Amino acid sequence: MQYKIKNSLTSQNVLLIASPKLPGLKATRGSLPISLMYLAGSLREAGHIPTIYDPSIISVHEANESNEHHVSKICEIIDKTKPSLIGLNCFSSMHFPIIRKLVAGIRSKKPNIPICLGGAHATFFSSDILTNCPEFDYIVIGEGERQIVALTNIIANNNWEQLKNIQAFCYRQNNKVIINPRKEYIKDLDKLPLPAYDMINFHDYYADHSSWYNPKGKEIKLSIPIYTTRSCPFNCNFCNACSVMGRLLRKRNPKKVVDEIEMLTRDFGQNYFSFTDDNVNLDKNHFITICNDIKKRKLDIQLCIPQGMYINAVDEDIVQAFVGAGGTTVSVPIESGSNFIRNKIIGKNLKEEKIYETVKIFQKYNLFTVGLFIMGFAEDTASTLNNTLTMINKLNLDVNGVNTLIPFPGTKVYQQAVEDNLLLFNDSNSWNGETFLDPLNKQDFFIKPYNMDVDELRHFRKIFDDLYIKSERAKSLNNH
Repeated sequence: MQYKIKNSLTSQNVLLIASPKLPGLKATRGSLPISLMYLAGSLREAGHIPTIYDPSIISVHEANESNEHHVSKICEIIDKTKPSLIGLNCFSSMHFPIIRKLVAGIRSKKPNIPICLGGAHATFFSSDILTNCPEFDYIVIGEGERQIVALTNIIANNNWEQLKNIQAFCYRQNNKVIINPRKEYIKDLDKLPLPAYDMINFHDYYADHSSWYNPKGKEIKLSIPIYTTRSCPFNCNFCNACSVMGRLLRKRNPKKVVDEIEMLTRDFGQNYFSFTDDNVNLDKNHFITICNDIKKRKLDIQLCIPQGMYINAVDEDIVQAFVGAGGTTVSVPIESGSNFIRNKIIGKNLKEEKIYETVKIFQKYNLFTVGLFIMGFAEDTASTLNNTLTMINKLNLDVNGVNTLIPFPGTKVYQQAVEDNLLLFNDSNSWNGETFLDPLNKQDFFIKPYNMDVDELRHFRKIFDDLYIKSERAKSLNNH
């Protein structure tokens, strides 16, 4: 589709739309659209005028009503700001059918505005989406700050032949889908502007977090995600992070990380932050420098690490620095109590003794611990799941999150399940996301194990659910 874009070198208005809520999730989301805020910051630095619309904060109950409401609100914003480009973030494959329906509604009323899609699902299925979905015009593959600015500049200059020069970008040319490869990721993260915090209303994301561990006794309204690094050098079979952000660990200047936290406490009154990196402590010196600077500046905050520390790199120096900076809660990404599943199948290269040693350090410093486990691998058996059960009982973590394995497209687990005909759902067109892999699912499984039936999996599912809230302080926080 060719567009009548104003031929001008002036700044362009860009509308950025976050992923809507998934079906069944009625509560106001407590998570900022941080990826879009990064894009907005980069657009603004380049001289453009971004606007963010987040459907997830709107309380609309019925699916059809929700889509109509959002389309109406978006069209109001379009009439007001007259954007030259609309960008959407597809957070996961489960979001894609909802986003596609939303875009169809926008197209029916505003057919002539270019629409660009980003996010993990779009990254893995860029060609399929542009081949089958005429409502989308462009796909950003992986991190997108440079791409969104380059595309907006092209629109501003009406210089469409330059599309071929945008890295990690998918578009159509003469009815053919073109994929431009990525030559490199953003090496110097410090050159990126901060997320556009001033463009969102923090109050829209406030929620009741009274069940969170809160040793300082301060009201927690929101957890602000902070990225200190990007990328993951590892290759766990269930995860696709390295395909989105690459393998080479890229680090922000520790001072700039703490400057960001200090600004958020001073200018926006925030007091609770989550380090959201895939492996925040992989570089020991980098992590400790950040924590020590927080302590030095006497920032009265609390910190959590929901993605988990990289267990193989944990030592007492790291934990002591984290607690000194305000650290209160840490996830422990163990995945399985079975050495075979954890190391041979997942590929974590994590010894059992290191797990116990790490948890002992966490407990010494009174950190609230959240175990992260996964069940439902093709190689799982009653024996491997009993290994996990034994480990949960021995570790005595505060909370034990045993998640059902979701075979996300783009992962080794998904490819294995397809090749060995193990999928328990019809996924003939995985690009369309129409098979809803419910992350809150507790009853059904998505992969048939080689040597175990699904009823036996459900039996273990019930056992693990009963151990979710384990410690007395966790029970007290959750009124058990």
